[in-house]
Amino acid sequence: MQRVTTGVEVTSDVLRLNPQLPAELERLDMRIRYRGHTLDLHLTRDTLTVHGREPGIAPIRLAFKDEVHDFPGGSTRVFDLGK
Repeated sequence: MQRVTTGVEVTSDVLRLNPQLPAELERLDMRIRYRGHTLDLHLTRDTLTVHGREPGIAPIRLAFKDEVHDFPGGSTRVFDLGK
């Protein structure tokens, strides 16, 4: 469920997210751990929100729609799922 719905994949040093919410679900909330970061993922039909719970730790790299973003600890990023 986690891998398919969120599209979580790790390649090199990048956490890739390619979400596809099944038609039966309106939203999905989950928590994952990656390289010392605890990440809360909130997925709806329109957005994917990633919230890091540990401020001040080293940034990680997130990829969404083939764009790679630096993600500092404790930050929040909202990605638009508009097709």
